[in-house]
Amino acid sequence: MGWKVRRPKSLPVKNKTPLTAREKKFVKKVLEYEQIGKAALAAGYANREYGSALLKREHIRQAILEAMDKVGINSGYIAQKLKEGLEATYPKKYSSKGKVVQENEPDYFTRGQYLDKALKVSGAYDTETKEVHTQRELVLVITPELAKGLVDAEIIDAEEIKMLPEQKENKDGKKVDTRSNTA
Repeated sequence: MGWKVRRPKSLPVKNKTPLTAREKKFVKKVLEYEQIGKAALAAGYANREYGSALLKREHIRQAILEAMDKVGINSGYIAQKLKEGLEATYPKKYSSKGKVVQENEPDYFTRGQYLDKALKVSGAYDTETKEVHTQRELVLVITPELAKGLVDAEIIDAEEIKMLPEQKENKDGKKVDTRSNTA
């Protein structure tokens, strides 16, 4: 989902500003297309950039959240879909004789895209500038499979993988960084 809309759970906000006909169409199209720019064009706005401007208006964000709730798109649903994407695999491949020739192999590209979306949804970095916010902490264990997926999705390059710390368990069962950061 290409949009960033958040609402504090403890403070429900009543929609006090009525939506215009075009704004109502925009809200409907956001759910249909899942892309803000495309929804803005479909709602009759001049260009895609109107989508971002519309999302800055509280009454429109609130209307989108209400519409999402009506169709069952809530935080649990979004988390489940993100989890499915982060665990994406290619389907089994069969020979002409019906024998399995390839098991469910990880789809690293899709996993990388969903990781990027998960980071956006969690607020780990700004979607406009992709700058990492320092007020939030995200602990991410990067397995060799995930590292390959990040490279395949072009989120990081092979050189950056070498800079990641390797962790192994010591005698006490604690994880210890085994790579030195001195070059």
